[in-house]
Formats: sequence, structure tokens, C-alpha cells
Amino acid sequence: WPRCRAHTPACGRRLATMRRDSAGEEHGDAAAAEGHRVPRERLQGAAVRDAGAVFDVFGRTLDVELSFQAEEGTSSSSSSSSSSRPRMCCARIPASVEEGRCREAAADLARKAGCHLSQLEHELLALELQEVAAVRGWAVRVTPWLGGGHQGFLLDGSDELPEDVDLADVRGHLDESLSEARASPWTFGGGLSRSLHLVARQRAELEEQAIQAAAQSQALGTPAGPPRARPLGAGLRDVRFVESRAAWWVDAADGLLLMLEQKGVRRGQVLAIDAHVNCQDKEAAISAHYCLQLPGSGDLGIRYKRSEEDGQDFRWQGLYDWANREARNRQVISMTASRSHHGGGVFVCFYYKDACELEDVEVVERQSSSGTAAADAVIKALAAEDVRPGQVLWADAHRHPQNDKLAISAHFSRSLPGRGDLVVKYESSRGQMSLKELHSWASSRIEELGLTREGLVSITYDSDRNGSPTCYLFYAGPPQMPAVPELLADAEAEPQRASLLTAGSLQSLSSTVPEAEVEKVDLMTEKVPEPDDFEILPSKVIFLGSHIHVMPADDIEACKNVCRKKGYGAFVVTNGMAYFRRENGQKCGQHLRDDPRSTSYIRQTSSSWSLAKLLAIPQTPGCVSQTLSQVHRSSVRHEACQCTTQ
Repeated sequence: WPRCRAHTPACGRRLATMRRDSAGEEHGDAAAAEGHRVPRERLQGAAVRDAGAVFDVFGRTLDVELSFQAEEGTSSSSSSSSSSRPRMCCARIPASVEEGRCREAAADLARKAGCHLSQLEHELLALELQEVAAVRGWAVRVTPWLGGGHQGFLLDGSDELPEDVDLADVRGHLDESLSEARASPWTFGGGLSRSLHLVARQRAELEEQAIQAAAQSQALGTPAGPPRARPLGAGLRDVRFVESRAAWWVDAADGLLLMLEQKGVRRGQVLAIDAHVNCQDKEAAISAHYCLQLPGSGDLGIRYKRSEEDGQDFRWQGLYDWANREARNRQVISMTASRSHHGGGVFVCFYYKDACELEDVEVVERQSSSGTAAADAVIKALAAEDVRPGQVLWADAHRHPQNDKLAISAHFSRSLPGRGDLVVKYESSRGQMSLKELHSWASSRIEELGLTREGLVSITYDSDRNGSPTCYLFYAGPPQMPAVPELLADAEAEPQRASLLTAGSLQSLSSTVPEAEVEKVDLMTEKVPEPDDFEILPSKVIFLGSHIHVMPADDIEACKNVCRKKGYGAFVVTNGMAYFRRENGQKCGQHLRDDPRSTSYIRQTSSSWSLAKLLAIPQTPGCVSQTLSQVHRSSVRHEACQCTTQ
């Protein structure tokens, strides 16, 4: 099995290959040719120094490389002196051919090497290479548990094994071949044999644990078996993760899909897939979160498209455009990008193999030296584009290798249905945590937040120039509103001013306009306004999420005129009251006096009005629910009350 990794240009990928002597590498072909010219020549005292068979990551090729030190001599009748020369021969067996062809290629290599080996070593080589060909298909399936030859690995310590793998026959043949040589020179045979013994021991332990668990479940009266599938609308539980790492992105992606299949993950149970760089080991890493309690619908069936850019002068926008084209009419799981440890960048689009109707895919991106600033900016950009959480395919964090700014991109399609008045939110975690700890943190937060599969937008990772990773969890949630205890305390502070507006007055104001005249108007603002930054102006307007609904439309024009004439940054309205943002701490009341359409509604205050005073929450805590229910009944739209009560 491999001791180091070297790049093999012929296959265009990173292969785990055997260490070989430089002199042997230089003279290997000449030695092999010499052996064919004099087939009867024997090398006395031949001893294999380093030999083995190496699988490519997923068995695309089977590389067999031999390097040995032999004492050169002539036939038995010759008495010439001998000298020591290194020898090497190698062969590559395509894994796509049938088993018989593998055996034939192995025999050819054995005959080629047999010119320099003793009869016993020749027979051992032939037998072992035939065994390699026989177990090729099996070894590809269990490579995560073998000692080498596979660049991916599991992070959650799983010991699951394919149930249909019969180890006894393979182990018996290998043990028999190794015993014939007494001191076998074959590193592959010894390493594989030890790995098989380890796998067999792990399997025995798992079987014993399964028997004990079944007995315990039967004693408790609970049926044994897989967990029951949770309904789609229920909060996710038991969220798990795996990660595949390799020198190249294609190997990491293939490794991840193999791990998911070995975990028994089915279609519909994958929550997120993200590509990122493991800065500590300078490897390409792709992780996936999944939930086996979700209902599965057949085999996993995940495919992916990959595009890589070399060098330092590429632009992310080019990869975004490529990914948007590839995502059309596909059931997208994730659209993730990352820089590479060797320079350049990569974009991978994971999707289910079955097609669907997905129209034009668009993207918004924001960059910043601060991760929170970039995340806030891209969320505001989505709100400005009137994009709902259900329409967002994926939000991804990545960095360009040429600068240290973090880029967060969000890909969306307006052809998908939105999710009401929910907005995109995020949480992040960083510090001295490892990638595995961040994976676990994301799984825990999904459960703590009670997220559903539809409510989860993405789980993405990024590392700064110091190699410190950060995890960003994007999800759908309700708009943030002030808490009721704060409103009550503010109302108690100034009870007389709070009583100026009552639930009854709000009801009479909102009932003057029919619901049919409600018109939706989008108003773009630079930031989400805070209530304490505003003065009030009564208006026949209610606030729903990040949108403004006007009753009738000319009222919104009056508000816009006030903003335009007085230089206010923005305004929002809720339950018939308009909030105007103050600039430099000035009181809006002093400036709104000049507007004839609003003079009769001006309330001069020494401080800004809070949302509590506008809702007229009474001083007695016991009356809070009653007042809120009155506001609920007075609202023209049900969503207005939901926004207010939250």
C-alpha cells in the first residue's frame, strides 16, 4: 500500500503510488528489456526491496509497481563474477475491464518480472497479482477502512461495513500465499491482510453490538430497526455529517458520494453539501450533512458538475455564470465554490439525476473583509431583489486566492415558490474550532432552531489567511421584531403618551379602507430600521415582513414626498403608523410641520416614539394579551398581527 503520493501525468490525477529508488526508476526499462533479450538468465540471490499494488481512489486503474535489488549472474554453467543492480518494472491494469483481463495482465507482469526472480518468488508474485485482480471490485467498496490507497476518510468515526462482503475466502487465499514464502517481501499482501483482519474484527464487534441492542429492545418492548421517518414539516433531528478529503476536487467529490452510499443515505435525505479547503493539511474537502429520519425516495442518485480555474487572475463571476447555466432544469442540492490550496478556484454543482423544471438561475454576491458584513450585505441584496427563502438554491462562502476578502454568493430562481413573509437569516461560528467541531456545531444548531428541511438554506465554510475556519448556517426565519417585555416597559415609562393611541383608534383607522384596495409596494432601504430611530406619522399603511402594503396608494406617495423633501433616509409603517428615520438625531416632528397632508397628525416628542407606544400596550401586564388580540382583530391582513406579536 502507498507510502507517499506522486502525480502521474498519464492519468491526469493524483495517485497514491509506491516509493521507488531513483536508480531503479532510471534503469527500470533497460533492465526489463535486458531480461526479455536473455530470458534464460537467472539472477542469483534476488530480493524484492519494495513492491506492491496500488488502487486509484475508486478503482479506475490498478497500478502494480515492483522495485527490487538483485545480484546479477549467468546460468549455472557460467563462473563469471556477479554485480548488484537495481531493477524495476510496472504495469497498469484498467479497472473497467473484466476480471479475466485483469488476471491476464497480472500474469504478463509476473512473467516480465520473473526473469529476475527465483521460482518461489515468481510463483508468489503470480498468485498475489491474481488475488489483487480478484478482490479489485471488493476492495473499492471498503477502501475507507483499508490501511491505504484511499484519500478520503470519515469524520464521525463510523464503523459500518457492507453486509455482503465475504472476508473469509479472501483472507484465506492471502494467508496461504504469504505462508508459502515464509518471509514475504510483498508490502501489499501484508498490508491488505492486516487490514482485512482489522475489518473482520470490527465486523464481529458490530454484530455483537447489534445482537445486544436487539435483545435490549426486545426486553423493553420496543421494536428494533431503523428510526421511523419524520414528516417533512417536522423539525430535523439526528443530523449527521461526513467529509471527504483528497488532493484533487474530483477525488474528494467521488469520495463523498461513496461515503453517503455506504451510510445508506437515500434521495431526499441530504441537507447540504459544501466544498472548502482544509488549510491544515492543504487538501480539498467536501462535506455533507444528512438526516436518515427524513423519508427517502429510492437510491441516492446524486450527480455533480465541476469547473476549475487555474492561476490567480480568474473571476468568480465567470464561475457563477457557468453554474447558473448548469443548474437549469436540475434538482439542485448545492452550488458551492472554494479556492484551491494550489491556487485557482473551483465551483461544484450537486444535483439529483432526475430533471425538473427550473428556469433561469440568478446570483447576488457581496464581498467584505468581515464575514458578518458580507453575510448581512448578501441578505439585504436578496431582500432588495424580492427573493424569498424558498427561492434561494444555495448561499456559499469562499475567498479568492489573490485577496483576503470573503465573498458570499446566493443563487436563486424566481420560478420557485417563496415562503410567505419569512426572511433569510444566518448564524456563524468560528474561533479555535476544527472543521469536525464546526460540522457538529451546525448539526446541533439545526436541531436547536427547530429547522425543517425546507427551512434550511445552506451550510457553508470558509478559512481566513491564518487557516481558522468559520461555519455559516443560512436558514429561513420570521422578521425580527422587538420583544413584548421591552414594549411593556417602554409603555409604562410614559403611560399618558402611550394612551394617545388606542387599539380602538387603530381599528377605526384601518377599517376605513377595503381590503381589495391593498396594493403591494417594494421600498428599498440601506438597512433594516430600528424603531427607536423613527418618529411617527399616522398613515393607512400596514407593514408585512420586508414589504410595504399601502391603503390606498396615494398615501405611500405622500410618505415618499416627505422623505424626498426633508432628506430622510427611509421609512417603514406598521398598523397604520408611519416611521420616518431621523438623521443626526433631529426630530422629525419639527420638519414634518410644513407638509399640509400630515400637519394634523404630528405628535411632538422630546424623544423618539417606540413601537410599544404605537401599539398602546397598557400598563398592566395581564392586559397585554388582550390588547394584542384587539390589534389582531383590527388588522386588515392576518400577517400584520403575526409580525406585530412577534
